[in-house]
Amino acid sequence: MKRLIFSIVLMTHLMVSIQAGKPDPATTIDRKKMKPRGKYFEAVVPDTLDLAERARLSVNALTGNVDPDNYYAVIQGFNYGPEEVTTGGMTWNLTCKNARALPKMRAMCGSDANIDIEYGMMLAILNQVHEDGQVYFPDLKQEGAPPDTSYPLVNAVVAMACKNWYERDGNETWKDWISLIAEGLKKAALVVEDRAYFPPECGYGKDGEWHFTERPNAKPFYDYHPPAEPDFDQQAFEGSIKFEQSQTIRALTLDYIYRNDDSSLEKASQIARFCLKPGMWEETQAEDEVLPGNEHGRWAGHFHGNLTTLFSLFDLGIATGDEKIKQIVREGYDQARRHGLNRMGFLLGWTYPLRFRRWESLVDIEEPCAVGDLMLLGSKLSDAGMGDYWDDVDYAIRNHWAEQQLQDPDKIRAFCGRQPENDALIDRFMGSFGPAGINRREPYCWACCTANASIGLYYAWEGITRFSNGVATVNMFLNRAAPWLDVDSYLPYEGKVIIRNKKARTLIIRIPGWVNREELRCFVNKKQIEPAFAGGQLVLPRGRKKAVVRIEFPLEEKASVYTHHGIKYTMTFRGSTLVKVTPDNDDDSKMPIYQREHMRSGDTPMQTVTRFVADKLIPINDFNASR
Repeated sequence: MKRLIFSIVLMTHLMVSIQAGKPDPATTIDRKKMKPRGKYFEAVVPDTLDLAERARLSVNALTGNVDPDNYYAVIQGFNYGPEEVTTGGMTWNLTCKNARALPKMRAMCGSDANIDIEYGMMLAILNQVHEDGQVYFPDLKQEGAPPDTSYPLVNAVVAMACKNWYERDGNETWKDWISLIAEGLKKAALVVEDRAYFPPECGYGKDGEWHFTERPNAKPFYDYHPPAEPDFDQQAFEGSIKFEQSQTIRALTLDYIYRNDDSSLEKASQIARFCLKPGMWEETQAEDEVLPGNEHGRWAGHFHGNLTTLFSLFDLGIATGDEKIKQIVREGYDQARRHGLNRMGFLLGWTYPLRFRRWESLVDIEEPCAVGDLMLLGSKLSDAGMGDYWDDVDYAIRNHWAEQQLQDPDKIRAFCGRQPENDALIDRFMGSFGPAGINRREPYCWACCTANASIGLYYAWEGITRFSNGVATVNMFLNRAAPWLDVDSYLPYEGKVIIRNKKARTLIIRIPGWVNREELRCFVNKKQIEPAFAGGQLVLPRGRKKAVVRIEFPLEEKASVYTHHGIKYTMTFRGSTLVKVTPDNDDDSKMPIYQREHMRSGDTPMQTVTRFVADKLIPINDFNASR
């Protein structure tokens, strides 16, 4: 009896030790379950913007810009200028971003290309997670963050990556990794009064001290000495103190959702209170009244840093039902729409006032991170009933997002002067994203933008159509194959969309704001019907399986003049698609964009493609308080 009791006590002790420690990376990752599961089928469809194909390109870039022999560190820069094709910079900050994006990209397109690289990438990441919940940087062969330091922002993104891998394969051990990392974040956070923060651009070392991450030639505009509490948002080199905290809010909120851990929610709320303190925002003036910017989402500086903060706060607001935070985020989103030309999805990389600028060039070009963030946040706000922002998402994905991705290797080779020794390098980085002005693309790509723009791509694609309890909704007229219906879009050649129903009893089709509804015609199985509208949505009840719905509407070219930096641009649109910009690019060192003369013919080209429908998608709305 004593031996039995001793065995039970010993077994219990061992189980507690296992649960409290670090899970086994090798048994967590299931290589077989990484492969996309679903159905492939051939279809004749319009040769128009195909987001699934763009995801296939992203898979190529996200697995091609890493170094398997150097802890799968990411090659940050790819330059394809006319003089020389080069790569440069190595960082482990971004490996977790690639690992986070890849499950979503594969769910979109069904590609299993370079899946061994993805496996090795995540294995390298998990091997750097220690029992204390810190993700320690390896000793890279090139310059990077100091080894044996743990950067909270990276730790949080690792947790978000684990979330996507869990949603892909269902292995509950991924939640243990998230919980372990959450514990590490809670231990490292510095508490002041009712708020908590992490020193910006610093890693927490095994020695218990905070160390600046190393950036080549980094010269902050303002002095900062860790671990002091920052005073204002632009104090660090990156130009956004809030950005340094933002993803930790999401990781801790996720741990609360999965584990019901109130201490994680409290720590996320403390960090949010730091992000919402007055010094992190801009004051606004309305007549004689000064409105506190932290209560109205008024921000300045780094576009990507501020939008990342907004959607992190929004996730917390959704999880806790905090209406004030949700309204702050909506006002912050509205400010984002004013910085640039929303109709073409062009947003400034660095916003006014210019005293906060990081680089002069970023007030004239857009980082792909920014447009990806806009699509992500526009989707979140629309889903939460905070407004209808699907036209914003549609503008962005069709225009500046699409123009920022490298997707034509022949054009790149022609631009940089084809040299056979560069062919493999160009192919390897195809699908990457780089910054662009209104009429030109800069001749380089950034890995950070490639990961962030890919995440935005998933939100746009997932939002095209939804299905619940027999009701299918179509939010945007973009191509997509889904288990419940397929969408074939003839835009921008023709004002025509075909929806092939598979499962829905009711179809709710959102009509874009630019469509003249009085001239819209609707056909079901070639028979014209009188469409019924509920607000901006066309409703087709009593749907039949296999029914084919065709919607037609006039599509005219319309030109408008927009001013940017004192220059007037004439922009010609077909619906929501920008088909021509004048003046054109006149700088031979940069690639012209919006070379879309072929889209103005009115005759839609057709193609035979293999479409993929995943058995399971990676959910995007997992921060619901109802759980």
